[in-house]
Amino acid sequence: MRWRPTIEAVIAGATLVGCTAAHACLDDGTLVDTRSFKLAAQVPSAVQVEQRGQFVWLEAGKGNEYLRYSLPNDRTGMEVIYFEPPATAGSIELCVHTTFLHQAAGDKPAITFIDNAATLPSTQRARLQRFSEAARLWGQATASSQQQAFALLSELAADGGDDPQRILQWSRLAAARAALSLPNPRTTLALLEKYGAGLGGDTLFAVAAKKLQGLAELHLNDFPAAETSFHAALALSP
Repeated sequence: MRWRPTIEAVIAGATLVGCTAAHACLDDGTLVDTRSFKLAAQVPSAVQVEQRGQFVWLEAGKGNEYLRYSLPNDRTGMEVIYFEPPATAGSIELCVHTTFLHQAAGDKPAITFIDNAATLPSTQRARLQRFSEAARLWGQATASSQQQAFALLSELAADGGDDPQRILQWSRLAAARAALSLPNPRTTLALLEKYGAGLGGDTLFAVAAKKLQGLAELHLNDFPAAETSFHAALALSP
């Protein structure tokens, strides 16, 4: 798949700047789902894709202009695309790509469409916007864009308050993973230590955090510590 950088793509009346694919959904062996959503005029909307053990990346667009969204989530996390209010009603196509797809029933990524994001509290809506922008920037796969994505995720991770959609929790894990990819394993360990209590409140997050800790320790050649972390992740796994 060929990507063209810094092209303006118009998606249902909302102008976005980023890497676009000049085609509709193509199945290169990774496409597992496609959806078409109707967007109402002057109404913001969003789509959330829960990974469920798959490594997921998304494309969204219409006609010949598609944007890629992908966070450093490994196989645990959520992808979000936020659509600004279009000037006129239209539709959008979502392409869901994945690797490591499990064949068991129900293992496909779970897709939720929020047809009117304006009904959400302003704080939650702003989080969805920033999380989506971080995914768009990370999906560009340049050093500069991924540094910007990491900065956005770090800002989100530092937010407080209620987190009904778990955007803060996902952001903290994604920020730690982004740091490791940059690579900065010491920052990963610092983030895991800072937000460890919040990540450990859920078995899924606790396992992912321990595995990530082990990977960061491997990067630092701390093999005994990495072994301990990996064993802890296995012990926590359901």
